[in-house]
Amino acid sequence: MAIVTAAFVLIAVLASFLRPVVHTAEARLAVGSGQMTALNIPGFPSASEEMASNYARWVSHQGVQGRWAPEGTLSLSASPIVESNVLRIEATSHDEDIAVEAAQQASDNLIETVNEVASGNDPDALLQDIESNVRPLTEARIETQRIQDVYEEGLEDGQPQIEVERRFEAFVTAEAALTVMELEQDARRDRYRSLVASRSTEAELVDVSPAQIVSDDRFSVIQRNGLLGLLVGLGASTVLVLLRERRRLRGDTDTAVETVRDEAQDDAPGHG
Repeated sequence: MAIVTAAFVLIAVLASFLRPVVHTAEARLAVGSGQMTALNIPGFPSASEEMASNYARWVSHQGVQGRWAPEGTLSLSASPIVESNVLRIEATSHDEDIAVEAAQQASDNLIETVNEVASGNDPDALLQDIESNVRPLTEARIETQRIQDVYEEGLEDGQPQIEVERRFEAFVTAEAALTVMELEQDARRDRYRSLVASRSTEAELVDVSPAQIVSDDRFSVIQRNGLLGLLVGLGASTVLVLLRERRRLRGDTDTAVETVRDEAQDDAPGHG
């Protein structure tokens, strides 16, 4: 029966080589530059771990933010490495080159996407925006004051009511526009103060390990199929043993019946 079991194991192992191998490629990214000055910032290590976890969610099985993975990619995923600011991107494919390309493309796309968002939080760019709005805001204040003066002069000069109302509507319109501009400028200033207080490029992603093949499933498939073949072989061997034993018992039973029948005939009256 050992031959039967060995045959099933051999067949299962050989079948493993008929299945295409799944190759896994991995790329690694880190939140921030990893400089000691950043690591010494209170709360930065835990914050960077959280950011790594958040950025990992930007990667789906299809790609990064609507950018599709290369054709032939079987899977694409990202996960943070526990207690670190590093996240890994893994891609699988039957083709080694496609797996590496998919992991590297996802890595590049994630870096680009994250750093584009980070650049939108650049305090220097925001300061330029604030400065560029100073002149329009000042001109709007001057114009609003001029319209208000015209309105008040109309009241003092005893202008007709319809003219006073027209000047008042013009003043209200100018004041409303000025209020919106001031609120927007105040919001820019508040955001600028916040960015300066926590100014850092450490929220950006950097490439710490380009994509490369890290494993394939050939050995695990051989192990799994070998174990399956062993179990099936043992089951088949057991069935064969039971069938053979049953056949032996049936033969013994038939022999015993024949013996009893012969003895009964020998003992019968008039026999012989």
